[in-house]
Amino acid sequence: MKKHCCLNLLFLLLFCTGCKRYVSNNAIKANEPLFVQLDSLIDNSGEFVRQKEERIEALKQSLKQSAEFERRYELCQAIYLEYRVYDADSAMKYTTQSLELARRHHDKERETESLLGIGFIYTANGLLTQASSVMHSLRSSEMSRHLRSRYYGQMRTLCSRLQLYSLGDNALHKQYGEFYALYSDSVLQTATPDEPRYLYSRVWKYQDVPGEERVAIRNELEKEKGRLLPNSRNYSILTYNLALLYEKEGNHVKWLENMIYSGIADVYAVNRDVGSLNALASYLYEHGQLDRAYRYSTYCTDIGMVFKSRVRLLHQQELQGKIHQSYIERDRVQQKQLRLFLVSISLLAAVLLIVLFFLWRQTQRRRKALVELHTANDRLKNLNSELQKLNSEQQKLNSVLRDTNYIKEEYIGQVFKLCSSYICRMEEYRKKLNRKLKAGQLEDLKKLISSTPAASDEMKDFYEKFDSIVLNLYPDFVEHFNALLRPEEHTEVRAGRLNTELRIHALIRMGVTDSEKIAEFLHCSLQTVYNNRSITLNKSSLSKDEFLRALKEICRK
Repeated sequence: MKKHCCLNLLFLLLFCTGCKRYVSNNAIKANEPLFVQLDSLIDNSGEFVRQKEERIEALKQSLKQSAEFERRYELCQAIYLEYRVYDADSAMKYTTQSLELARRHHDKERETESLLGIGFIYTANGLLTQASSVMHSLRSSEMSRHLRSRYYGQMRTLCSRLQLYSLGDNALHKQYGEFYALYSDSVLQTATPDEPRYLYSRVWKYQDVPGEERVAIRNELEKEKGRLLPNSRNYSILTYNLALLYEKEGNHVKWLENMIYSGIADVYAVNRDVGSLNALASYLYEHGQLDRAYRYSTYCTDIGMVFKSRVRLLHQQELQGKIHQSYIERDRVQQKQLRLFLVSISLLAAVLLIVLFFLWRQTQRRRKALVELHTANDRLKNLNSELQKLNSEQQKLNSVLRDTNYIKEEYIGQVFKLCSSYICRMEEYRKKLNRKLKAGQLEDLKKLISSTPAASDEMKDFYEKFDSIVLNLYPDFVEHFNALLRPEEHTEVRAGRLNTELRIHALIRMGVTDSEKIAEFLHCSLQTVYNNRSITLNKSSLSKDEFLRALKEICRK
């Protein structure tokens, strides 16, 4: 039973923690635009410092030019008010000047006012012993109502700081707490309702007391908030106290909103005794927003060093130490995660390399197989192409052979016919000679033997047969031959006939290139063959070798 109760309590605690974190994260997200505005103002805080310095310088110039007591006192107080949360040393200087002026003119009221200023500076800077000495030297019974209210307010702040420093001594801590409550009541009794101090004292008194009174105070602060300038110190103090009330109600969004408004007003007013940004830095640190928490904490530390606020610096050093430790822890966790990621990535990279290696091998094998397949396909295509070419050439060859056989048969027949005709003529010529010889007609025999018309007729008939055979073999021989010559040198012949030049080159086309054999075949002189070949080459624009190659290609296809 006890074990179950512990487990239920643990689950309840975890649930509550998770809910709190969820609500806080929502509050941060809801106020992100205000955070952005605050960050921008911090980045440009130097401009506000410059403007404040210009105002202070203008007051200082007026002070130099003033001689009257009251005017000089008012200017010293004005410069003190500008410096009181900006530069403690300068503020002390001008409130001390105010004190000297008041004492010189025996003005007790202004002397008390100046001493309250000195007490404020000591308290703000953490010089609590000196602050106690100054404050206890004053007699509240001798003060006006306004100064008495201010005195009780500063004594309340002094007791708050003394209570903070006495954390190790319970009795002293309790005593200062009682003094704190008494001075808060004294402020309520002396301040008028229209004074901000009266309203803030009610916040201090009733913030821990839930009920209608606290709600009424919050509503009053909300109304007053709309009347103040958002860049004033009063606005910063009001929104800070309003945030405290919302914190007591558990409204994180409104607490954060008003605390940011307070921080914005502090940056505008160049307030270096800030509590809002310190509270924001602590809140953000607790909820894991380290970067922004460090930014605000660093800003508070920097201005705290200038203002020399020991109390604020003490808190900032403690918070920055925590933030620094959190950064170290975060870096350690990140380094651990980074090492884990590196190991994981290394393992994944190794696995990936192995996979890539096997994929590469498979790819190489596939590529090799594809190359072999393409090669085989190319070879098959080439073989098919060659086979088709061979088939085509075979068909052409068969056709050529058929045509050649036909031509051979035709021209063998013509040759046999020509030879038979020449044999018959020779036999007839022999018989004729024999008859003349038997008849003793020797004169007629001599005339017959010496006559040339018969030989001329035979040559004429031979050339006709030769021309017919050439033109049958090469129907376009004359046109192709002229194509090898210059246009103005073309040879003109009768249809179906060749001249000596064409017959010589027709024999060359047929493979008879020797000039003596050509002369013997055509029954002409060797010089005639040489002359014709030389004249033809001169008619062509081709060289001798080019002309012979082109001649042998005539009617090839």
